[in-house]
Order: sequence, then structure tokens, then C-alpha cells
Amino acid sequence: MASHNIKHRHVDVLDIGGNRSHLDRDEVRVVEHKPPFYYEVWIFNDELSKRSDGTSGISLILTFPPTGGTDINLIGNCHA
Repeated sequence: MASHNIKHRHVDVLDIGGNRSHLDRDEVRVVEHKPPFYYEVWIFNDELSKRSDGTSGISLILTFPPTGGTDINLIGNCHA
């Protein structure tokens, strides 16, 4: 799995209850980039994280079907 350091990117997250959180994306880990399938894990600095390192992650999966459009799947729990 490749790991790419990027500049921090601020992300506002709105949960099901309507609560807004502000997270700083710290890192993008590329799992696979083979068109039409793209799989990355985004790592965030997260003050509400239950992990000892204060980070949370979410998987981003993009697929581009031959019929057009983009399928976007986000997998993970906030503040896990």
C-alpha cells in the first residue's frame, strides 16, 4: 500500500444527527488505482478519536462504470 503525504486539507463532516465536525486530513493512503476502480484510505487528525494516536480513517472507493457516472462509497465510522 502506497502512502502519500499531502498538505493538510480541512474537511467538514455532517453526521446523521446533523452535527458538524471539522477534521484535518493528514494523509491519503492509496490502496489501489486501477481504472475504473480507485481505493484510498483517508487519515484525519481527530480530537474525538478513540484511538491513542488521535486519528480516524475512512475508506473512499470510487468506481467509474462503463455506462457513465461515478459510484462513490465511503466506509468507516467517524471518531473510531
